[in-house]
Amino acid sequence: MVHETVEKSRRFQYDLLYYYQAVVRPVLEYATPSWQTSLTKEQTKHLEDVQRRALQVITGNMPYDEARRVCNILSLAERR
Repeated sequence: MVHETVEKSRRFQYDLLYYYQAVVRPVLEYATPSWQTSLTKEQTKHLEDVQRRALQVITGNMPYDEARRVCNILSLAERR
């Protein structure tokens, strides 16, 4: 029973990560080459905060840098 619960939990995390990478992150990065240079630091922080929050939901409040490492995700700034 415990094994099944853990397995379901892992599958749920995988599904959330897949959804984030397939649906949410492309929206955050849409047309980046066009507007990236005109972003203020505050706007850049807001975009990164969306990713930070998504990874918190996916990994269960794991620290952001560790969650990025575990999920093999670069920061949005690193991807630009």
